[in-house]
Parts: sequence; C-alpha cells; structure tokens
Amino acid sequence: MPFARDRFVPEIESTMRSKRSLDILLWGLDPSPKNLRFLSELEQLRIYLRRAHPGVCDINLFVTTEAAALESRLSAIGIEVVRTQVSEPATELNAQFAEPEELKFPRAVATAQSIDADCIVVPEGPLLAYGPDLEDMRMCLTDGSFLLRCAEIFVRGFDLPWAFAHQTWHQTWTTFYQLAEAETFREGFNLLRAMGVSNIDKGAQEIGRSLIHNRFPNLCFTRDRLLWFDLQRSAAKRKNLRRQRFFFEISYHLNFYYLLLYGAFDHTALLVNGICNLGLDEKRVGATYSGFLRALEPVSKELHNVFTKTENTEFIEKLGYLRNYAAHRGSIAPTKVVRKPEKEPTPAEIDDHLRSIGMGWLFEGGPLAASVLEMARSNGRMDIYEKDVLFEDVVWIQAGGVQGFFDPLLATSWNFQLTMRFMREIFRECEKFLKRGVSQNAAVVPPT
Repeated sequence: MPFARDRFVPEIESTMRSKRSLDILLWGLDPSPKNLRFLSELEQLRIYLRRAHPGVCDINLFVTTEAAALESRLSAIGIEVVRTQVSEPATELNAQFAEPEELKFPRAVATAQSIDADCIVVPEGPLLAYGPDLEDMRMCLTDGSFLLRCAEIFVRGFDLPWAFAHQTWHQTWTTFYQLAEAETFREGFNLLRAMGVSNIDKGAQEIGRSLIHNRFPNLCFTRDRLLWFDLQRSAAKRKNLRRQRFFFEISYHLNFYYLLLYGAFDHTALLVNGICNLGLDEKRVGATYSGFLRALEPVSKELHNVFTKTENTEFIEKLGYLRNYAAHRGSIAPTKVVRKPEKEPTPAEIDDHLRSIGMGWLFEGGPLAASVLEMARSNGRMDIYEKDVLFEDVVWIQAGGVQGFFDPLLATSWNFQLTMRFMREIFRECEKFLKRGVSQNAAVVPPT
C-alpha cells in the first residue's frame, strides 16, 4: 500500500540490527616489525572468518593514499587492505583538536568518519592522548595491542569463540573461557586441586566446582556480550539512529550481569564456610553477614581481612544496590538525563516540531494518522526535551552515602576486574589454609 510504504518505511530505516563489519583505520603506522606482527595476528582471524564462517562477520583494514609504504609491505605479506582518500576536517574539528600541525589528528578523525570506522589505530605516542576526546564521537583510538582485544570482542558477539593468546576452534563457551582466560581461572583451579586431595566435605567441593566451572564462564560470557553491545551502540550513535540504540539488549544483559557479580561474593562465602569448617547453615552465610564474619575471624584472620577490606566492602555495597534493584524493584535500564525546560512545550510547538522532522502527514487526516498522532506527540515532546541532554546511558545509584548517575556499560570491565581480584585473594588464602592443615582440626565456632 503506497500510504504505508511512503510513511512507515523511513521510520523502520532509522533502526538497524548489528553492524557486521569491524572497520579499522590505520593512521600513521610505519611497516615496523612490531606493527606487522600485530597485523599478522589479526590477519589469522580474518582468514578464519572468511574461510570457516563466510558472511557471519568481517574485519576491514583501511589505509590512506598517503600510507604507500605500509600498504606495499602489507600487500607483500598477503594482508588485504582498502585504500581510502584522506578527508579534510571541518572547521569545528580543527577547533576541537587543537594540536601541533604535524600530528594531523583532525584529518585522522575526518577520514575515520568518512568510512564509519570503529577504531583508529595509531602508533604509540602523543596521538593516544586524544582517546577521551573521541568518546562523544563513538570511536575507539588505540594502538595495536588493544585492537586485538576489540577484534576478539567483536567476533565473540557473533558466537565465534576466539582468543589470540589461546587459539581454539569449535569449543563450547565453558571450555573456551577456561582455555582462553588462564589468568581468570588459575587460582580457582589450584584451589580445586588442593581441595581434591584434602578431607574437605564433598558438598564444599561441589560449591567450589560450581563457582569456578559455572559462574566464572557465565561472568566472562555476559561481560563480553555487554562489551559487544557497546560496540554496536557506538555504531548506532555514529549513524544518528533514532530508534535503535540497543537499549533493550543492553538492559537484559546488565540485569543478569549484576546478579552474577553480586552472587559471586556470597557464593565465595559459602565456599569459605565449607573449607574453614565453620558449621554455619547456608542461609546464614553471605559475604557481608555479620554472623559469618564473626565465625570466620578466629579461624582465619587472613580470609576475614579480605572480606572486610574497605575497598571490597564498598564495592560489594555498590553491587548490592544494583543487584537488589534488578532482582526486586525494577530493571537496570540506562537512559538519558535531560535538563528540564524553563517552560513546557505547548501543543502547537510540539506539532511544529513534528512537521519539521517530516511527520506533517499526521495532520492530513485519515484513521491511521489519528491512531498514532498522540503517540507521535508524546515522542515529539521527548525530542524537544532531548535538545538539552546532560547525560546519556546512565542509571541512578545510591551506595555508601553517595548518590549519583553512572554509566553501567562503561563499568563492565572494571567491575569484572574488581570481582576477580577479590576472588584471587580468597582462593590464595584458602589454598594456604588447606596446606597448613587447619581445616582438619579447626574448632567449630557456633553461630551467634
């Protein structure tokens, strides 16, 4: 029907699914052995994608016409690149990136924008200092080492397990993460081996197995999905898409992520309860429970100190607020914060705004137009509000007597690292406890 095609297709086209190519601009790189080494590693992944999984996703390398030496060297070793012209920056870009002329950074940004690049790869040096300035443009400025990490996250989002340090093929996610992230799992595996040769209760051993073999891979997988959606969110923002910013998908994974993160601390407390033979009922065990901490202190001051360290208790409190909100009171859904206008937009102003964005057809009459007019006016009111956005993609948090907004997606890797740091400390102290043989004769401290 012409009416439907004329009126609704443009709205559909203001959304998208996932961006299936990771587009990388190589800027200012010379064909040094170090640069060729990381590009050769990346090429292994590109070959794997094109031969084993054609059409799933791809990685494109762009070089400018001014990078003839790099292009020639890459061609000689079989690395395919796409040549692009250097774009001259607009006046505002020159003003935003005031810097020595020889760095030519505004030209790099303009060229990246012309090809919708996800990443600009530059040599180690002064250009990397401009990384934070690109955040609003939703591009990543990086050197070669972090580029490989971006590529890993990108392909994992398409259900292709890949790690440059430990290349594996056709593995389940559980097996993949245990192989690919040895640092994450090492202390946990060491503790499981120590528990296996001790007289630890089988129930405690199962708690440890579940923590390390189930929860840890779940955390790794959810972390990587959130990082992948961050890449997709950036691509959508670069295109100025109005109807797809991946809010639903991000919110879905964030809610599960905070349940997993916070639960890891109580899960670990259950493990310590069994290893230290505290004798507490499981319902009375938690990382912040006073009864658990009182029972633990005389048995292992070292473990008690890890649980009660200020940096750990403050972090657990923050996670606890988000976890409880997700589990009981709502859904963690990043949103925009706008400045309240001095006066509310009038109905006439809202209608004028709708006409200015090409929705004047709503006022031409007809049953279909009438049915969506009020919804369009509501959206139009929000459009007017969003002309003065203070923060994007944030949630409200209250913890430790402090309240404010933060971007939970940007905190994804940081939260994972802090959780794993806590886990490693606990696992090391538990292993020492077992080696000392304390678990064999420790007195059972009755609950209080």
